[in-house]
Amino acid sequence: MLVSRLSENGLECVVFKDITGEPTDVMIDEGLKAYRENNCDFLIGTAAAADNDCIAANKFISGLLDICRQCEVPTITDYGIDTDKFTSAIPKMTSDALASESPANTRKNVSEYDIAAIYKALI
Repeated sequence: MLVSRLSENGLECVVFKDITGEPTDVMIDEGLKAYRENNCDFLIGTAAAADNDCIAANKFISGLLDICRQCEVPTITDYGIDTDKFTSAIPKMTSDALASESPANTRKNVSEYDIAAIYKALI
């Protein structure tokens, strides 16, 4: 169903089906290889049918973090941003985000706490 919905919206898909059960390092490496060989722009991971929403979400986030590490996605410290200065700027950045009304463009009703948590997760 997901592939057909993406296709209906003009998004070309490549399905990698070699993840069986809990992914091993070899499976992840093969998936990353397929991702690169097919010049993919993004990936969507799905959990097992028996997984509840919380487990599925955790698997998804864990997978994204693994991919970020493998792809050597820079962190804020890699960009030379001082984490203490960044942390002290979070209240102002949160206030600015709320004032911009950008959070109103999301499906979720985003609170000040939610925005601050997003910034804190970058550290």
